[in-house]
Amino acid sequence: MDTLKRRARRQSRRTRGHSIAQVIAELRETLLGWKAYFGGAVVLSPLRDLDKWTRRRLWSYRWQK
Repeated sequence: MDTLKRRARRQSRRTRGHSIAQVIAELRETLLGWKAYFGGAVVLSPLRDLDKWTRRRLWSYRWQK
């Protein structure tokens, strides 16, 4: 989970200079890959927490722009 968040932080840095659509596309690819790999073994609560965390990151990215 920490590795996934670290990667998502790199992809959603506010000073990166990419459009929000490009950031969402990159995050989507990463998160769907992670869910496909670990989805069967993970309970729903960590996925909900990750969803909330990702939404906050994207809101912060959008707000900065």
